[in-house]
Amino acid sequence: MGTASMAGASNVTAVKLNGVSADGPSVNAGTYPFFSHEHMYTRKSPAPPALANDYINFIIAPGYQSSAVPAAGFLPLSTTTRQSAADH
Repeated sequence: MGTASMAGASNVTAVKLNGVSADGPSVNAGTYPFFSHEHMYTRKSPAPPALANDYINFIIAPGYQSSAVPAAGFLPLSTTTRQSAADH
């Protein structure tokens, strides 16, 4: 048992948990019980360098989230917002 990105899982079987598939709609609905978030951190004081903010803004930009993130096998932020709110 382990974890993998969905794109890198061509030779891995995604397990249903409690009869729920490991997919974006199930994660967003909060019905798939095993899900983790990636986090990015910066310092609060002194303020982080502008480049750090630029990088974070690039990562969360809708264009990147809708193309590169799914291509890498991850769920975009728009898919995980409901579950994220429940977890935090």
